[in-house]
Amino acid sequence: FLFAGTLSTSEIVNAQGQTWFVFLLIPSFVIYVICMFGEAARIPFDLPEGEGELVGGFQTEYSSSLKFALIMMGEYLHTFTASGIAVTLFLGGWRAPIPISWWEGANQGYWPVLWFLIKFVLTFSFIIWVRASLPRVRYDQLMSLGWKVLIPVNLAWIMLVAGVRSVMLNEESRMIALGVTGIIVIGGLAIWMRFDTV
Repeated sequence: FLFAGTLSTSEIVNAQGQTWFVFLLIPSFVIYVICMFGEAARIPFDLPEGEGELVGGFQTEYSSSLKFALIMMGEYLHTFTASGIAVTLFLGGWRAPIPISWWEGANQGYWPVLWFLIKFVLTFSFIIWVRASLPRVRYDQLMSLGWKVLIPVNLAWIMLVAGVRSVMLNEESRMIALGVTGIIVIGGLAIWMRFDTV
């Protein structure tokens, strides 16, 4: 949102006309993907389906009924939604990939729907591939990753992107914005290193 300068999804897609945000904002994309797996309760963060939780959770309560099917359908719909958001925010949305977008009619007619669906299917296939590849983490590892790594890195990255955007938009405050952003990033890293050793 900071880099595109708007909250409109169509404007965010239009802001990716030259370069997709997955290339410009790699840390944001990696953090989003990790959080997408955690929020959708997919491996490696599928703690509700862990062996220790199977003695009394939704897996045993709704094990052979329509309620279980609805719960699983809701989890997959959550994954579909997260994939659609990833395509919109980071992968250019309905726009054609760069070599194909040089063709004049690549983003007209039914082509945008096809590009979005291809990106969506590839993103969802990546989620399935990760499920088949990675082992499950423990709950304490998930909390440690979230609180000690993802939150500090994300806050530092947001401050860096905000600083870069303010420098790009306002020529007069270039040195002030760079200095404040540098101090905040260095302070955030120092705090993170302090808590990481505890």
